[in-house]
Amino acid sequence: MSSSFRIVRPICVAVSLLLVMSAGSFAAETGTASAASDDWVAIVNDTPIYAADVAWGVAQVTASFEKTGRKMGDDEKKRIRERLIKELIDMELLIQASAKKGVQVTDAEVSAKIEAYKARYPDAASFEAALKAQNLSMDNLRKQTVKMLTVERFVKDELSKQVSISQADAEAFYKAHPERYTQKEQVRASHILVKVESSAPDETRAAARKKLEGIQERLKKGEDFSALAKESSDCPSSASGGDLGFFERGRMVKPFSDAAFAMKKNEVSDIVETRFGYHLIQLTDRKAASVMPFDQVRETLMKELKEQEIRKALTAYLKHLNDTAEIVRR
Repeated sequence: MSSSFRIVRPICVAVSLLLVMSAGSFAAETGTASAASDDWVAIVNDTPIYAADVAWGVAQVTASFEKTGRKMGDDEKKRIRERLIKELIDMELLIQASAKKGVQVTDAEVSAKIEAYKARYPDAASFEAALKAQNLSMDNLRKQTVKMLTVERFVKDELSKQVSISQADAEAFYKAHPERYTQKEQVRASHILVKVESSAPDETRAAARKKLEGIQERLKKGEDFSALAKESSDCPSSASGGDLGFFERGRMVKPFSDAAFAMKKNEVSDIVETRFGYHLIQLTDRKAASVMPFDQVRETLMKELKEQEIRKALTAYLKHLNDTAEIVRR
C-alpha cells in the first residue's frame, strides 16, 4: 500500500470494513437516495451527502464492533455518526478538488485494485458474499474504487511533492528520541511445563510438582532438555523443544521472567511456580541492551517523518477546503 493511500485512508469513512471503498455507496446501490432525494444531512458545493449513506456507515462500524461481543451504546453511535458525516464531507471535498485538477486513473489501475480486494478472500464466492452483505454490486465497487484511487493520486501529486524530509531531519529526530531505538535486554529460553490450575486441590498440585521433579531428575542424569520438553511439556512450545524465543523482561509472568533473567546461559532452573503450573527453564541465549544504529533505521524513519508531514499538510488543506466551500448541514 502506498504511503499516500495510508494517509488518505484515515480521513475517509469511505473505507468499508470489508472492502476499501467509499462508504457513500448504500444509497447509490439501493436507490434510497433517488427515492428520497431531500433526505440529506449535508450539501457540499451542491453535492448532497445522504442520510442513508451515513446510516450505512454507522451500521458497518456497529456490526464490526459488536462482533467482539460488546454492545455499542446510543451515545457512541451518535459520535460515530457525526464523525462519519465530517469524513464524508472531507472525502467529497477531495473528490471535487481532484476533479478540478483533472486527476484521472486508468481502467487498468482500477482493475488491479479490485483484484487486490478479491485476493483478500479465500475464493470468488466469499468475495461475492461480502459484496452482497454490503448491498454492493461490482459496478458500484468499481465506481467507488475510481474515487479512492483518484483521491490517492491527488494527494500524491498535490501534497506529497510539497513535503521533503532530509537526512538531517531524520538524524535530529533519531537523536531526540533515543528510547524509540533502544533494544532492551532480551533472553531466549526453553521450558518444560506441567500444567495445573492455581485453584486445583493441594493433592493435584502436589502430583503435578512430583511429575516435574521426576523430569528434573532425568535432566540431572544427562537427558536432553529439548527431547524431554517434546515428550512431557504441557505448553504448545513443546513442539519446538520448549523454545520460547527471545523476550524482554516483564513479557512473561513475573516469577518466570525473574528466574529467566537471573540465569546464566545454558543453566537450568530449579522448579518455578506460576499461575500456569510448574516449570523448568533453560536459558539458551542472551542479548544485551543495545541501540539500533541510525543507518539501520534511516530509510524507515525518513518515510515515517514524511508521512507525518503529509498528514499535517492534508489536515491544513482540508481546513482550507472546508473554509472556502459552500457546506450546508442539517
